[in-house]
Amino acid sequence: MTNDTPGARGGPTGSTPTRSADQRAQRTQQRAGHSRLRRRLSGMLALGVALLAAGGLYTVFAPQPQTAHAQEDPALVRQGEQLYDNACITCHGVNLQGVRDRGPSLIGVGEAAVYFQVSTGRMPATRQEAQIAQKPVSFSPAEIDALGAFVQANGGGPVVPKSGLTGGDPARGGELFRLNCASCHNFTGRGIALSSGKYAPAIGDVNPQQIYAAM
Repeated sequence: MTNDTPGARGGPTGSTPTRSADQRAQRTQQRAGHSRLRRRLSGMLALGVALLAAGGLYTVFAPQPQTAHAQEDPALVRQGEQLYDNACITCHGVNLQGVRDRGPSLIGVGEAAVYFQVSTGRMPATRQEAQIAQKPVSFSPAEIDALGAFVQANGGGPVVPKSGLTGGDPARGGELFRLNCASCHNFTGRGIALSSGKYAPAIGDVNPQQIYAAM
């Protein structure tokens, strides 16, 4: 005799609906997890593409610094080397690497730093101070060019433009000076004393190349 009462449907067969519901819920959770992962990966990929694009645009459109490795006349570089060996090597080292407690490395400073420091009489320095004082210039313009060529050829770095520094808008230049320079150099360019024994020098008699190199 067949037992058709509801109780007879217990056992393994009776648990099938519950397992099916659990499996469906599990599959739904898995699909949701996969969907979230895909969205996260897509977002990361989009961010990466955007960053690469922004970097590429910046490289194309950002102002480029005036930097170069010199391709100078070898004779000019040799002359600069002789001047360097006579006047600079003690403090800045045989390979421009600098000497501890004497002078900094000149690797990467370029022709611009040489021009500024030497053409304004700050270098060669006679002693270590909080700020190197200006003195009468020790080298001729030709010798300064030779020193710059030597440092540029061996250390690289910024160069000084030979032209194109005076064609801008004076009003815009005045605005930039007031915002960035006047607090130290005074609104009239006469210079003022600073803290720790330093000072901002007067800039009334400097040339455009010196201003460029100083910045």
